[in-house]
Amino acid sequence: MAISYLGTTVAISTKKLPKTYVLPTVAVFTDWERLSKKLVLSVTKSVVADGDPNVTLANILAEIEVQILAQITPDYIASQTVSVFGVLSDITTNFKGELGTDDWLTDTVASYLCNVRYYVKAVV
Repeated sequence: MAISYLGTTVAISTKKLPKTYVLPTVAVFTDWERLSKKLVLSVTKSVVADGDPNVTLANILAEIEVQILAQITPDYIASQTVSVFGVLSDITTNFKGELGTDDWLTDTVASYLCNVRYYVKAVV
């Protein structure tokens, strides 16, 4: 089986993007056979964080790829050629607490919450 991940398109508000971020070019297709439900993927901040926000976002996209591939790999047989791409439609964090509140001092790992869908096309 060959799974080709074509990339993740970034379809979020430009207000959430770094000012110097260049959107990735992704070869998308319109004849998809499977569309995922809307997913919220959790990406651990300490794994992807970098001093450069462009690098952080690139690391988030790489982690989205890993998580999507982990979800679709078991669904396809070895004789299929599979193409997939993702669409990142929003990004937030799980860290909602404010200084001086009990919510601030929890043991929850800080994560980026990524709203994603993926599109799959398989050829036998």
